[in-house]
Amino acid sequence: MFVYSLPRPFSLLALVMAALALSAALLPASTVGTLYSEEGPVESLAVLVWLVLAALLLWWRRPPLLSIAWAVVAAVLALREAGLPPALFPSGKRLLTVAYYLDPSVALGNRMLGGVLVLASLACLGYGIGATGWRMWRRRAWREPLIGVMLVAAGALLLGQLFEALPGWLESISSQPAPQLVAGICLALEEGLELLCPSMLAYAVWRGKGMSLG
Repeated sequence: MFVYSLPRPFSLLALVMAALALSAALLPASTVGTLYSEEGPVESLAVLVWLVLAALLLWWRRPPLLSIAWAVVAAVLALREAGLPPALFPSGKRLLTVAYYLDPSVALGNRMLGGVLVLASLACLGYGIGATGWRMWRRRAWREPLIGVMLVAAGALLLGQLFEALPGWLESISSQPAPQLVAGICLALEEGLELLCPSMLAYAVWRGKGMSLG
């Protein structure tokens, strides 16, 4: 059995979230904006780590098809963090709407390319979740430390999306923009957790290179 010492992933998640919130509360607003902006160092590092994760999965390939599917998902998430080419896709979120593919003002080639990208990503994600979930259930793999790291990493990514949406929700409730401090903390948590997720996954894949989900 593959055994190693590992910090508790939930404790790591809590510590990172506390550090991110504290940094946003203590640093000047301009520094927070620069550090955690879409073009800032945290975002750029997240792109790099997603690509490293994709490379590790392709190198690991245990089992091959499942690893390739997750590598495609990691590469797409890296592209999402980096931003889709505006000349082809002015808005990445529009790719997930039916209206985009029915819009005659969008070039047919762009709509076809966007459709292929979305369908391939969804197919890989669906297969990855289904196959991994089945293997975890069959082997009761959620008890393994590395699987726990992966699950917490996925939770970190979901939390990041919630913090991204939180200022908008608060504004819709109060009809006023979220306070600067709250917006800064949400931004730091969003970007920081989006970096933590691929970092934890890359660590788990690297340390678990002798394991297989198959």
